[in-house]
Amino acid sequence: AQQVRPTAGAREEHLAVHVAFDSPTKPLLVATPAAAATRLRPGETPLVDRKDFPEQFIGGDPEFVPGPVGQALRADGQRFFQAGNIAGYGFYDPFTAACWIQPQDLRGGTILSKMIVSPEATGWYFTLNKGQLQVHLALRYLDDAMRIETVQPLAADRWQHVMFTYDGSRGASGIKILVDGKAVPTRILLDELNQNFTTNEPLRIGGGGGPDGRFHGLIDEV
Repeated sequence: AQQVRPTAGAREEHLAVHVAFDSPTKPLLVATPAAAATRLRPGETPLVDRKDFPEQFIGGDPEFVPGPVGQALRADGQRFFQAGNIAGYGFYDPFTAACWIQPQDLRGGTILSKMIVSPEATGWYFTLNKGQLQVHLALRYLDDAMRIETVQPLAADRWQHVMFTYDGSRGASGIKILVDGKAVPTRILLDELNQNFTTNEPLRIGGGGGPDGRFHGLIDEV
């Protein structure tokens, strides 16, 4: 995940979170203080009682396979990695999230998320649904959220680099999806975000949306 913050006359970019699966015992996880930062508008207060979540695999012992860069995590719809209470961006925070994925038969699921653990919940999440990449920034899924998806389905069973960017504008037109470094056509599913979507949840890699929402495939270099 990468956070991008505007500066006077220029854009300052820095890596806020990096997760790699090259160690045989535990992932390499580097998170800077910016990974926990959330911009607030006047009158808003930060989350209180910020929870701490251990960095750990959920759903069973991890399995690693060769990936585009070293080793990759096999996400089988059960196992995922919980990366701690980081990447807690809100609707005023320009940020980018990216990784390599190899979907399994386009069965899909949640690629990256920081959301409440239930379907269509509060938070931000990057998913593959029936072949379409989707970005969700949501407080309430039905009436206080932004959602977009790619027009063309993603290719199955091969490695692709997927990324979304959000410019902090609170508009769905400010969300872009890129595949293998190129922006792809998208359609807006909902553009009604009015409140912050920050959650006291961990960043999950291959998990989110409840047990049925977990990703099927391989993930590398978040």
